[in-house]
Amino acid sequence: SCAIYVSEERFEKDKKRLNMPYIIKYKGGALMTDLCKRGDIDPNRNAMLRAIQKVMTRENARNLSFINAQVVGLANFYNMTSIAIEEAGLHRVPVNCFEGYFGHSSGSTSLISSILGARSLEEGIILPTLGFRTPGIDGRIQIVTSVKPSNKNSFLNVSAGFGGVNAVTLYTKEKNHHAH
Repeated sequence: SCAIYVSEERFEKDKKRLNMPYIIKYKGGALMTDLCKRGDIDPNRNAMLRAIQKVMTRENARNLSFINAQVVGLANFYNMTSIAIEEAGLHRVPVNCFEGYFGHSSGSTSLISSILGARSLEEGIILPTLGFRTPGIDGRIQIVTSVKPSNKNSFLNVSAGFGGVNAVTLYTKEKNHHAH
């Protein structure tokens, strides 16, 4: 797993020199775990829902451009994630997954997905889920299958992994008033 830390003070100094029209900021996150029994997650599987709900106290669902989801490649994890998104009231928010582009590589997947998500937000687009054919999930969500425009200013990155670990992060796009 990877982490990048830039202090707010340092960021405020540096953004004056950056000629970027927008800045993508991490606005918050949550990590929740489900109980595991014999290598499988607990049937209740509500940790992802709780993590999404906690993070969404910082953002209005109408401001979400998309939700990027990555899981461990097992049907029950995809299903759990789709149900959590639906039960959180986010079933109208487009959902994509970047793992079809580069595979699943544990912690680095979240970092790569955050970078691609940030770039998508800057460009005002929603990237598709590569290789998606038919939904094999119970949750009613909107899976993105082609590049779509978006003028919204935030996205969620959700990740479900082995051991019942569920992480959700929120990123927002802000105008850089110091850009040339």
